[in-house]
Amino acid sequence: MHGSVKYGPSNAKVRAHLVILPPDEDDETHEEGSPQPFLTNYDVSDEIALDRRWATKQIGQYSDRAAIENSYSSIKKCASWTTSKEFEVRWFHFAFGCLVYNVWLLVDFLTQERTGEIEIRKQPRITLSRFLEFLKRELVALL
Repeated sequence: MHGSVKYGPSNAKVRAHLVILPPDEDDETHEEGSPQPFLTNYDVSDEIALDRRWATKQIGQYSDRAAIENSYSSIKKCASWTTSKEFEVRWFHFAFGCLVYNVWLLVDFLTQERTGEIEIRKQPRITLSRFLEFLKRELVALL
């Protein structure tokens, strides 16, 4: 693959590796028995077990990063929309979105704990869109 490399010349070459891992036993997002493909620029080899374990660890850390990025997009859904270019206004909208997001996580956690499904469920019991609709109805009724 050719393309611009950060802090490098524009014609630098990047070697990409396709890594296919067996599915995790507790993975609920993929079909059972479906492999997990990853494209990485790490030098990955499957010649010895040590290399395979290292690759699995690296890809596991990358998968954890996806959860962080997904939570950030959920926070953006919780924040109200603004066209203001003022830093204070935008910061307030983001901070309020973080507050609403954390309240949703708390409500979902307490719901799962109350029903005794906290150990089994990885998906939220109360979806974010359902929680936001509930907040909207309550705020309209309050005002």
